[in-house]
Amino acid sequence: ADGSMGSVSELYRVQSSHDGDHDGVPEELERLASDGDGNNDGILDAIQADVATIPDTYSGRPTTIDANGVALNGVRSVTPMDAMSDHRLPLGLFEFELHEVPLGGVQMVTVHLPNDQPVDGWYKEDPITGRLSEFYFDGTTGAIQTQSGFTLYIQDGGRGDDDGIANGVIFDPGGPGYAGSISMSCAGGDPLDGWTASQFGGTDTGRGTVVADGPEVLVSEGDSLLVSITRSITVPDDPSWLMFGFEALFDETANDRINDAFEVALLDQDGYSVVPLSKRSR
Repeated sequence: ADGSMGSVSELYRVQSSHDGDHDGVPEELERLASDGDGNNDGILDAIQADVATIPDTYSGRPTTIDANGVALNGVRSVTPMDAMSDHRLPLGLFEFELHEVPLGGVQMVTVHLPNDQPVDGWYKEDPITGRLSEFYFDGTTGAIQTQSGFTLYIQDGGRGDDDGIANGVIFDPGGPGYAGSISMSCAGGDPLDGWTASQFGGTDTGRGTVVADGPEVLVSEGDSLLVSITRSITVPDDPSWLMFGFEALFDETANDRINDAFEVALLDQDGYSVVPLSKRSR
């Protein structure tokens, strides 16, 4: 673990730190958790270099990571950077390295979780901002939920490998969690699918436009007073945190034009703002 006990309910007394399989988890700890065989293959996890069982950060209950034939190193459980992510990651995050992966290859990793965790996705944490993003399965890489946990497909130097280098080593921090967010991405397929574009006040020849530009959306103001894209979402009946994020790039090359306002609004069904309209330092 990373030294943070969290609200641990299971305590393990480890008298020896010997780590014969070199996965980063003491043998005694792997033997105590899940009767020593977290992936139920009939072999003790403590003597398998590609299997590690470790208590999670918050509850102290065992999670087993099975690298399916490649060596595991540096396995540990960690707390998220952003405390606001705690409610979305009931087991915290797990870090591990995969060694001896074929260069540029996709490696399958099986994660066995406690059987009463109502999680619905595997999430990656941005190492700079702490923002979580779902490691969804795109047909080649990503996470697929199973009856016992998740199956991860991670590419050396590609998606899921945080070092970004095809060097036979995959570094993958991530963890199981709740969606906690509603995806409204404009990327992939038709970027305007599900969105409604509109403009107000523009002339017939100079009004603003909203068009698809490859996988992105290009909004041009023209001579319109307002150009917008909107989409409706349904907030769950019992939400915890409501977080809203977006990414935007602006054309800074245009000359002889007035810098105008860009606004992102989260409104209720009656058109009123869900969040305060003004705040110090906002």
